[in-house]
Amino acid sequence: MSHIALVSNNDIVSKIFILVTKKLSLSIDVFADDSITTPYEFVIVDDDVPVDIKKIDLFAATLLLLSS
Repeated sequence: MSHIALVSNNDIVSKIFILVTKKLSLSIDVFADDSITTPYEFVIVDDDVPVDIKKIDLFAATLLLLSS
């Protein structure tokens, strides 16, 4: 099972990802900032959140950036 982290402070984006991952039987944790401290297979970052990409990249096997 893929373990996913979403970094987003947008409730709509978070709800969409939670619904989709639930439908696909995937595990997701949502963060409002770059406070990730455990490894994830995928880390998805919304570009609206100011984060330290180098810090997040340490905990991501695959890093995806969402941009509007």
